[in-house]
Amino acid sequence: MRLTILFFLLCLYQLKGQDVVLNNAMRPLNNIGLNIGEGSAIALIYERIKDLDGKSFLAGKIGIGYNEEFKICVFGSCSSAKQFTIIPTSVSANLGNSKNYLELGLGHIYVSGKTNRPSVFYILGGYRFQPIDRNKFNFRVYFSIPFSGYDNLELLFLPIGFSVGLCF
Repeated sequence: MRLTILFFLLCLYQLKGQDVVLNNAMRPLNNIGLNIGEGSAIALIYERIKDLDGKSFLAGKIGIGYNEEFKICVFGSCSSAKQFTIIPTSVSANLGNSKNYLELGLGHIYVSGKTNRPSVFYILGGYRFQPIDRNKFNFRVYFSIPFSGYDNLELLFLPIGFSVGLCF
């Protein structure tokens, strides 16, 4: 009888340990959302997350976006602005607690269209809210600075960006 009770207690203990593992595995590993910044006026992005230790994770992002040539016309009429298709990619490390993270990373945009700079690399950093549960909204507020500076960029590259999306 004692062995039977001990066996059931051990089974319950093991089930509890498995629940903890399952709860960690439930953290959403995918994000899809809209991004304003990082070289695009607006972009649709997909992001994949790799959890490292529960307090930090890596995030890889790819997207497709839109931007226009940056022009300021003071006197007379301007020619129409060139339009660009943007493909933003980035990899970032995120450090923090269960939902709030400091994000630091590197990014790259490919600019499709007639431009003198079809490829731009940049650093990024900022704040990320990443929920623990699936089907919840996440958001990021960040800065991004091109390695080559803002000179010679035909497109509007905003130094501050915002991203909002859904975790699944």
